[in-house]
Parts: sequence; structure tokens; C-alpha cells
Amino acid sequence: MTIRNWLFLFFTTLALGGVAALLIGFLLELFMGEMGLSLSQRLLAGLLFGAVAQMGFFAYLIFNWVASGFFRKDFWFHTVQVLLLLLVLGEVIVFGYMADTAGRILVPEALVGSITLVVGLLVAFWKTKLTNRRGFVPALFFMVVATLIESGTALKQDSLMMMLYTVLTLLVCNAWQILWIHRLVAPPKAEGDKSRKKKSVGAPAAAGSKK
Repeated sequence: MTIRNWLFLFFTTLALGGVAALLIGFLLELFMGEMGLSLSQRLLAGLLFGAVAQMGFFAYLIFNWVASGFFRKDFWFHTVQVLLLLLVLGEVIVFGYMADTAGRILVPEALVGSITLVVGLLVAFWKTKLTNRRGFVPALFFMVVATLIESGTALKQDSLMMMLYTVLTLLVCNAWQILWIHRLVAPPKAEGDKSRKKKSVGAPAAAGSKK
């Protein structure tokens, strides 16, 4: 990835985090009541979430690069990712119910984990449409595991609204990054295409001159 592409991803993720935080905050207040944050505080929170999403994304890229060196076959690497995904989801959903002492049917942690899984599945399917089927498991792993780890502090709060506010904003930022990364790291084809066109145009001309 070039510096220019990295800067593009960095600033667009920050901007998207700020905009998403404002919109998500508005929708949550519309359906769940007062949040207690001003517009400037929401914007700053969104920028912070965007920065956290960036750090989580590049940590995932390093993890993916190191792990691919150990697992030569995609099957084993994907298996490890699925196991880690289930472990993180179990930590959030199952232990959320076990730690609940109020006897609630719907535990906030379980709701947040379920929403993260559903959004992760949708983004992973979209990723396969943009690339290939091999991208499904890595995209799902990143969307679920990275998002839940990045929002770890928010998941410890008692406010469902703040949990949703944090997780949904991070999901938007992470979806943007995982759906754009293959376009930014793809090798440039312009020069190769131009040279091939010149050769294809020059070949008939040379053949005609020999005649």
C-alpha cells in the first residue's frame, strides 16, 4: 500500500467515523431517549472511534501477515479464525447471560454480539461479491472479532445505548476499511495495459509492412 492510499484510508475512516457517530447518535436518541452528549462530543467520539478502528485494522493486517506464514493452506488459517471468532462471541454473549443477575431475557451484551455477527455476515457476503469466496472468513473474522475487541470498554458499561453507539460506529468504520482494502493494495495495471495495447496495435502494422 502506498502512502497516498494509506492517507486516503486513514482520513476517510476518520471522517466516516465522525459522520456515523452523529447519525447513529441521532437515531438512538430518536428511539431510546436522551444520550447526554453534545454534537461536538459526539463528533469527537466518532473521530476517536475512527482512529481506534484504524489501529485495529492494521493490527489485523499484521496478524494476517504473520499467521499466513505459519498456515500454508487457507483451510487451517480459516479454521483458526472461526474458532477465535466463536471464542470471542461466546465471551460476549454466553458470559453476558451468566453474569446477568437481574434475570433479564435480553442481555445487552447478547444483543450487541448478535448485531455484530449479523452485520459481519452481511459485510462478509458483500466482500465475496467484490473479490472472491476466500475473503468471506477473514472479512467475517475482522468485522466480529476486531469490532468487539475495539469496543471492549463500552461493553462493560451498564448503558445499552452507549454500547450500541460505540459498536455501531465501529462497525461502519470497519466495514469501510475491509471493503476498500483490496482496491488500495491492488497493483497498478495502467502501464501494463498501455504497453500491451501498443504491442497489439504495432503488430498488425509490422505484419502489413512486410507484405
